[in-house]
Parts: sequence; structure tokens; C-alpha cells
Amino acid sequence: MNHMKLRALCEGAVLVAVAEILSFIKLWEMPWGGSVVLSMVPLVLYAVRWGLGPGLLSGFVFGVLQFVFDGGFAIGWQSIIGDYLLAFTVLGFAGLAARKKSGVFTGTLIAGFARFLVHYVVGATIWAAYMPDVFFGMTMKSPWFYSLLYNLAYMLPNIAITLVVFALKVIAERQEISEKYLENIIKLLVKAKLLNGLRGKGGGYQLTKAPEQYTVESILRVTEDSMAPVACLEPGAEACPRASECRTLSMWQGLDKLITEYFTNITLADLMRRAPDGYDYGI
Repeated sequence: MNHMKLRALCEGAVLVAVAEILSFIKLWEMPWGGSVVLSMVPLVLYAVRWGLGPGLLSGFVFGVLQFVFDGGFAIGWQSIIGDYLLAFTVLGFAGLAARKKSGVFTGTLIAGFARFLVHYVVGATIWAAYMPDVFFGMTMKSPWFYSLLYNLAYMLPNIAITLVVFALKVIAERQEISEKYLENIIKLLVKAKLLNGLRGKGGGYQLTKAPEQYTVESILRVTEDSMAPVACLEPGAEACPRASECRTLSMWQGLDKLITEYFTNITLADLMRRAPDGYDYGI
């Protein structure tokens, strides 16, 4: 076995194990079955790195582990093959996007659609007898329509959250900052309603208003708390007992005013117009 094959095998084993661990950390569990987890992230990443064949193999192994260790439920060999072995094997189709620009994003969409398609067909045929009379407040008459709603309800969030994880990774690499630090910034901006989190196809984050309405000052106030040059000028700071005698207070106040006015006069739209070619941070 040559060095590259051994490396691919070892990396595949590690990432499949990571995917299995992530499958137990459910971000959101549907009351009728299905859950939102991060398992697709390592599997798509591996397939895009090593190609179609290794990707399909890693998906198959993950499917076996899911059935064995995750309390897999089936009504016969057909559902075992469909809902576990085949549904997770097709995640390897992300390897079709190997060595392509934005491969992880294209690969996620390919893998997610392939897995959804398998679950959709299995749900409409093998599980048709278990179709409820009412689902999502609608009377169910067609198992194909029921399977469509059932599987979209958890597959779309799974695809969306995988895309968001890869988007954060790409931005972090471009800016040469850690993903953890970037995640903290994103959380602050969402909490301040400067960003909106989106689910479903094309999910990610978007501005809540036009770029021209964002000043750099308003963004820095959220992410940095204070831009005051000295502690006594920070918001909520206690009055300094030496303020009346401080010979440099007016200097610091002037600098604070200068900083605030300078960043207030620069908008996000201004920065976008100044960005060098190739830096498109749309998610």
C-alpha cells in the first residue's frame, strides 16, 4: 500500500469516527423522527479531498455504524439498505466536486440532494403503510407528498448548517483568523440584529439592511464594546476623581470624538467598493 492510499485510509477512518460522534450531538430533533446534526461536514470534506471512490466508501461505513450504534430502526432488509447503507453511501457523491473551486459547497449540495432523494423514495414506498392521516396540519393522501414533507423538514436544515460551517471556515481562512473567533463575532452581530441567520436552501447569514446603512462605528461598538482610548471615557465608567485636575483629559476626549466621527463616516458599502478583486464574502 503506497503512502497516499494509507493516508487516505487513515484520514477516512478518523473523519468517519468524527461523523459518528457528531451524530449523537443533535442540534435539533424532529418529534416525528429525523434530526439535525453536523455529521455531513466531515464526510463531505473527506469526499471532496479524496474523490468519489473514497467518499462512497466512507459514507457506506458511516451508514453501517449508524445502524449498529445509533439505534437504527427498520421494517425489513429493504429499509436497512435504503435508509442506512444507501442513503449515507451517496454522501460520497460530494467527491464529484473534488478539486473544484468552492468544492465543499457544491459537494454539500450534491451529497445533500442525493441523500434526500434516497430517503424520499424509501419513505414513499417502503414506509408508505405508516403514513399518518394528518401531517403538518394537512390531510395526507399521497405517500409521495408525505415523504416529500417529512424528509425536507430535516434534510434542508442539515444541508444549510453544513454550508454555514464551510462558509465560516472559508472566511476564517481568508482573514487568517480562527473559526472560533469568527463564530463569536457572528453571534454578536446576530444578537445585535445586524445579521440574520437563514435556514434552508441558500442558508447562511444576510444583512438586515442595506450596506449603506451600516457604519463601521456601529459594527465596532458591537464587536469591541468600546473604542475609548482610555478607561475613564468608556461607557458606564465611574467618574474619575482626578478629572478636574487631569491635564490630558481634553486630549483624550478629542481623540475619542475623532475616532467616533471617523468610523461613523465610513459605511460597509464604502468598504465593499474598496475590496480587492477576489474577496467576495457573500455567504
